[in-house]
Amino acid sequence: MPLTITYLDGPRQDTSIEFGDDVEQVLLGRDPERCQVVLPPDLTMVGREHCSIIRSSGRYFLELGPDRAVRVNDELVEGGRALPMACELQLGPRGPRLGVLWEKTSRLEATTPQEIDQDELERRESRAVRGTELDALASTAGSTRRVTSIVGMVVLLLLVLVPVIYIVLQGQVGEVDRKVAGLDRLERKYEAMSDAMATSGAGLQDMLARAAESTYLVVYQGEEGKELGFGTAWVVGPGALATNAHVAEKFEQIPDTGRIVVRSGSRAGSIPVDHRVESISIHPGYGEFADLWKGYVPVRLNALKNMEHVRSAGSGCDIAILRVTDAENLAPALPLADESTQASLVAGEPVGYVGYPMEGMAVEGVNLQRPSPQVQVGRITAITSDFNISEKESYPGELNTLLQHSLPATGGASGSPLINSKGQVVGVLSAVNFAMLGKKRIPTGVGVNFAQRANLVGEVLEGRTGMHATRSTYWSEEIEDLYASGRVAQEDPDLDILVAGWESMIGSQEGADTLVTSSSIDDGLFSTETLHASPLVLGSGDDLGIEMYAREIELSLEGGNNYLLAAESDGPVELELLNEDGSLSESIVINELIEVRPGLKAISFSTTQPGTVRGRILVGTEAGHMSYSLHEAQVTKVTPEIALNWVKEEWLRSLKTPEGGTPEIVEVGQWTGSIDTPHGTLKVHAARQLIELEDAGPYLLAAMSDDKGELDMRLLRGDADDVIAEDDADDWYPCIAFDASGRTDLEAELFSPKAGASYRIWLFKTR
Repeated sequence: MPLTITYLDGPRQDTSIEFGDDVEQVLLGRDPERCQVVLPPDLTMVGREHCSIIRSSGRYFLELGPDRAVRVNDELVEGGRALPMACELQLGPRGPRLGVLWEKTSRLEATTPQEIDQDELERRESRAVRGTELDALASTAGSTRRVTSIVGMVVLLLLVLVPVIYIVLQGQVGEVDRKVAGLDRLERKYEAMSDAMATSGAGLQDMLARAAESTYLVVYQGEEGKELGFGTAWVVGPGALATNAHVAEKFEQIPDTGRIVVRSGSRAGSIPVDHRVESISIHPGYGEFADLWKGYVPVRLNALKNMEHVRSAGSGCDIAILRVTDAENLAPALPLADESTQASLVAGEPVGYVGYPMEGMAVEGVNLQRPSPQVQVGRITAITSDFNISEKESYPGELNTLLQHSLPATGGASGSPLINSKGQVVGVLSAVNFAMLGKKRIPTGVGVNFAQRANLVGEVLEGRTGMHATRSTYWSEEIEDLYASGRVAQEDPDLDILVAGWESMIGSQEGADTLVTSSSIDDGLFSTETLHASPLVLGSGDDLGIEMYAREIELSLEGGNNYLLAAESDGPVELELLNEDGSLSESIVINELIEVRPGLKAISFSTTQPGTVRGRILVGTEAGHMSYSLHEAQVTKVTPEIALNWVKEEWLRSLKTPEGGTPEIVEVGQWTGSIDTPHGTLKVHAARQLIELEDAGPYLLAAMSDDKGELDMRLLRGDADDVIAEDDADDWYPCIAFDASGRTDLEAELFSPKAGASYRIWLFKTR
């Protein structure tokens, strides 16, 4: 049930801020240290903390004091009220106006009418909220967006809301390698977090508002006025805009009848201006990294839900420059962060982006004719190489080119500038979290997304790509090491990868804390020699005269389920779903048409009621065979037990080598407790548990929060200051894998933002 608040006037006019379902309270006012929606300080008709919007019972309510004036749709409100799904707020007498839009995203059926008289319903909705209701709301309200995150190794361009496992891999306990990224991240995460984030965030909002003018929507224009927005770009120099390489490469793929333009945002009623893209320059590392990975992780789902060859494991050096016409009328260039600023970047630093996210959003996320950019604020969570390692480097961005961050994003936001509180571009938003290897998901994350470091923009813009040589050698060595360790496998695009991608799409629809698997419930393989002797002749449009063989299949389906019908052939293949009379069944909803290659295609669909439908597979006469398979999705709610099994399976996968078998896991310790004690120096509650190791070997330490609240963990040796490893991802099941050189005593320290959080800890080893 996302909430969107848009400034309707003032210096931030048309700027929107989106809050997710996990945000219980949004404060509006002039105080930048307390408010999420900040109004200019000179608007004294607005209070420092003027009012708040609180989420409860599936709706949003307005809360305000008796000395504050707020008008809802021009009606003065006293004491608060339930907000309509779309309304306009005015704060103070003749004060600034804000648009409020919220929507219900639940997939449950609509609630049946409650037989309440319409006049009574209007009276209830417009009345002041009772004090007891406000007390109940306040007791559950929180002002912080919570994101669940697990850092991944291989990243693709699809948001996947499926929790998977993040394991901090360490060296010997007896000889700790301290180059691990963010060894003191927990200190940075909690130390004076609220004050620092509020202060930095206030300046950041101003910088993002200024950057909106220089941020453009990338649009494909086809025949007959057809338009498609598919990315974001921003001015970086005279006639030049920066974006992602995976956005820019579409310039080389469009037909002669089409073109690509960048379109300015519509601000204060202005008419957007288009600039035609004339040429592109792509970082040479982009194609190089793609070639290195092509044999290992061969395909991905792109923003259009089609399979394509993976350009990289996270699109390394995913940077390009667009050159456009009418350069003198471009907005001012955004400044790139200099080397000293890049060197000072740390996890926890506030950043934001301005861009045009579209995929999966209401009303397609953006109005192409009058585009208004979206603004998101978050923080950097880690700075690593494309292999999720913090490497030693001779200058910032030599190897550690990946900025991991907590900003929410989706298709269309690719290419957006990642901006610090000084208004400098520190990165370019490039990917949201998805990983797939065969039918297995690589450790990835929910709530942690990715950006390319801004120094890569300078390399392309200034022709300094010779600096890429060291990075190139490093990539080759890391991929060879991954293959030798069994972490990746060489595969061709096949049905398993198609099914894994479909499961991921279902998972994104079902939401967080769900596990999606599937089973094949029907399949068949046919030789074209067994089909009708006379091939089918298609008789319409451009297909007139094309000869294709057809095979009809009958499918028995349950109601209310998700299905994938896939067809494969050694020649081009087509798929159709039909009712018994040849029409499309009313009980079927087509979700996606997916193409991996011409000979492997699928239809993703759902059913509203049980029944039998017919499918048809069509192949060219040159094909020797055709096959099909029908897959049914199973959705499981993630419990602590399921999450623990994931952790253990992922740990085993990291220990397995191509030559060896799978070791057996043995539980050697289990503890429970409650986090009640305020930490001595950090703004967090903490608890400790003694961990006694009897033998040498690999160990796994896993913890779970019983109520799925945020939980962090670090492993200490001897003195409290000797940190071995830590997992500070914003999730509820931290885990640390490590090797012990012999008998020793360690301590696990657990952190929770709230007092009284109960937890469980497990210690595993292998034999």
